[in-house]
This record gives sequence, structure tokens and C-alpha cells, in this order.
Amino acid sequence: MFNLKKYVVYDLDADRFKPFDKTFGPVTIERITPENVFDVIHSFPEGKVPVFKEKLQRGHVGVFARNKEKVVGYMWSRLYDSPKTVKADGYVPLIGRFSHIHFAHVVKEMRGRGLQLLMATWLIRDSLSKEAEKIYTDIEVENEIAMRGMRKIGFAEKFRFVALRPKYGPCLCFKYSSKAS
Repeated sequence: MFNLKKYVVYDLDADRFKPFDKTFGPVTIERITPENVFDVIHSFPEGKVPVFKEKLQRGHVGVFARNKEKVVGYMWSRLYDSPKTVKADGYVPLIGRFSHIHFAHVVKEMRGRGLQLLMATWLIRDSLSKEAEKIYTDIEVENEIAMRGMRKIGFAEKFRFVALRPKYGPCLCFKYSSKAS
């Protein structure tokens, strides 16, 4: 049994980056640390805590979006430096010194307020300060709103791919186009 998903991979060069700094209400963006990782359980399942702890241990950088001290969103990135193709986040085939933005969520009642773009802006600035040559993100093909937001801050479509995830074993990935038609 396979789980099949289609993704669009976007890339961003520093010269195309258009930071998003608007806030709609009392929102703050802060780095996820071992000390504040438990704050996620007020809005998200408690099962996220071990996942977030593992991401921190593996060198990922995460941010929380807060509204009135409550965590209402999160987003992660990781810096890679490889002369060979690696599967960023386990499934996105990329190469070079780059940052991959991934694993994001905003609670339903806070969507449409720019939180995704605020968190992405924070992570992009962090990645650029660490001399990432490119920043990538991948978005499921059906998520038009997220794709539109990432294009707003300068991301451009790089390629599309299909990920086949078997119940057991490695993920299989196949590029199926180089640009949107």
C-alpha cells in the first residue's frame, strides 16, 4: 500500500526575496527551543512535542507564531550542504548548500492573517545569515493558498514531483515536470 502525494518545489534566491512584515493582530514570531517546545500542546496534539524535540536534536530550526501567548502556528527549516543529491526532509531531491523550509501549520482560526509568510520570512533571514545559497520549500499541489503566499515573497516554481510512500521502506520520488504548464 502506497501513499501518493504530488508536490511543487519552489526556490528562492536572495535577490528575489520580498520580506513580509505585516501583522494582523498581536502576533509574535519566536524561535522554538527545548525550553518552550511544550508550549505547542495548548493548540496542537501533545504528540508534536517528541517530533519537535527530535527536529531540534537533528539541527532543524523552528519558529512558533504566537497570538496572545498561545502558539497558533509553527514552521521548520534545515540547512543542508551536499555535493550530491539528498532527499531533504526525507523526500525532496535537492543538491548544494541550501535551506529547506518544511513542516508548517497554522490553526484554522488564524489562517489568512499572513502567519505563514511571517514565519517563512524569519526562517529565510536565518538561512541567509548562515550563507544558504538557495532556499527551497515544497507544497502539496492542492494547496493553492500556500503556493500563492510563497510566490508573494519571491519563491518561483523549480519543479514538480510525486512521492510514493510505502507503509515500510524508503520514499520513492519522481520528478514529472520542470515548470508549471
